[in-house]
Amino acid sequence: MVAVPKFSRASRRVLIGLAGLAVVVSACSNDDEVVTAGQDATSTTTPTTTSTSTVSTTPTSEPATTVTDATSTSPVTASQVIAADPSWELLDEDWFVYGVAADDVLNVRSAPGVDADTIFTLASDADQVRRYGEVLFVGDDRWTPVDLGSDPGQSIGWVNLAFLRPMPAVPSPVVEGLPVVDPTVLDAVIAALSDPVELSAFVGPDGLVIATEPAISGNEQNLAVTDLMSGDATVRVWGSEPGSGEPIRSSTADRLAQMRGSTAFTSTEVVGHGVQIGSGNIPNTIDQAFPGSVWVEYHFGGTAWFADLDWESVTLVFDDAGSPSEPPTLLAVVSAAWAP
Repeated sequence: MVAVPKFSRASRRVLIGLAGLAVVVSACSNDDEVVTAGQDATSTTTPTTTSTSTVSTTPTSEPATTVTDATSTSPVTASQVIAADPSWELLDEDWFVYGVAADDVLNVRSAPGVDADTIFTLASDADQVRRYGEVLFVGDDRWTPVDLGSDPGQSIGWVNLAFLRPMPAVPSPVVEGLPVVDPTVLDAVIAALSDPVELSAFVGPDGLVIATEPAISGNEQNLAVTDLMSGDATVRVWGSEPGSGEPIRSSTADRLAQMRGSTAFTSTEVVGHGVQIGSGNIPNTIDQAFPGSVWVEYHFGGTAWFADLDWESVTLVFDDAGSPSEPPTLLAVVSAAWAP
């Protein structure tokens, strides 16, 4: 979807690349690769990159003094220190750990991939994490270097980018339009995206439409309540990836989890009640597809590193406003993002 966000930051940079967009997954400390439908979580594919920079590691056999970090749960010994490549740029935004269980940690490794040594860990609630714009691939998974020391560039480690999200630019989301759905209902629906069975309680007899753009064609996947409750692991095609046009293939649970993990929800900057925020040259036909419906759009405006082109929106479409005692019926979940 070709679009320009309505709300952009004052400071922008020249776009260097569009690598590094994250996809939500479940995490654990001993297996920190992205898991998608049909993919082996323990893949050890050789890392590939379009960058000309290289990363060297230092043997970790010798004990030495430690370098500490406020967000860490383990120290890095001096013999494990890896310096950042001088060509890398430290991003302006702070990032936070996402998708890691409260009793788990995010591994920071000496190189991209789960086969590399764990030299550091980040708590599940760690924030103010500083990362670089560099992204290397292990299979389909994106790995990025993060800064570990008080002196930027002197000590770095690698983490799976699927478990990092950018901190929103505003402390609390800006609300546009008059609220049409009770916030407690909205929070419950968003939380239920992580559990299809729970989500089924909000879905009516006409099913739930899952769309990848706001121009509703009528050809989108429509999930019946029984589909959500059955735990069906069938891999479906949900639409096309923005930009590449590659089909989005995953199970129902994985697709809903991906939408739940969108920066539109994790790093919300604007909430539009019946007001379109992410817009472009593809029309919004939600009102025509669902006459009389009410909808709420969650929007993240993007990061300066990508000149705000990594913006994302997710819109929840309901049959009416409802109330906490009588929640509305969820008709559709519509995602949107910039595409070249």
